[in-house]
Amino acid sequence: MMAPLPGPAAVNRGDGSAPAMDILIRRWVGSVLRSHRPLLTIAVRQRAQMEGWLKFELARVIEREGYEPVRVEAGFGEVGFRSDISFVAGGDRFDVELKTPNTNWSVPGVESPSRPVTKNIASIIVDAAKLRSCPGHGIVCFVLFPVPARDRRWVTYLERISRGIGVPLTPSDHCSRVKIPLGQDRSCDVVVCAFPVSGTGLTSETKARSPTELPTA
Repeated sequence: MMAPLPGPAAVNRGDGSAPAMDILIRRWVGSVLRSHRPLLTIAVRQRAQMEGWLKFELARVIEREGYEPVRVEAGFGEVGFRSDISFVAGGDRFDVELKTPNTNWSVPGVESPSRPVTKNIASIIVDAAKLRSCPGHGIVCFVLFPVPARDRRWVTYLERISRGIGVPLTPSDHCSRVKIPLGQDRSCDVVVCAFPVSGTGLTSETKARSPTELPTA
């Protein structure tokens, strides 16, 4: 297990009402997925990777929300790390890493799995470690699919990630589910999870003024 990550990052707008940025990222990703269900049906049925597409859709939403400059594959750190998306909010830089890992469960209407899920989960922990070198706030967001409807086995993966990064992660505070139709009266879920990672560029003063607020729904 890697050493515990620094505390959570959020945008402090000064009015005490703004949700943390990782919560906003999770909500925006969920909104993108819900608005593209026909596309997701095709991707989920084939267990196809959609990380590249989702990266640009999320970048478009972030820019639409007024946070800029928004950059894709922006570099940071001395070893040439790159984040999927970076942007500035409230004077602070945010770097986002996206993952779209497959599960290895058999789901009616979905092709059989071909890649061990252990590698997918390990890559999320690696991304969290990488973001410790970012100059501001880091956020890891992953979309886990396919998940059988009302199935909670995926929580085991969340617990594994939590142990790997040394930070408590819970379904209620960090995750949402989106229902995806598969045709022939079949459906499954995708699980959207996001959590914050504080980078090395944050001062103690910046961390102190960045409280995390839980989502209202």
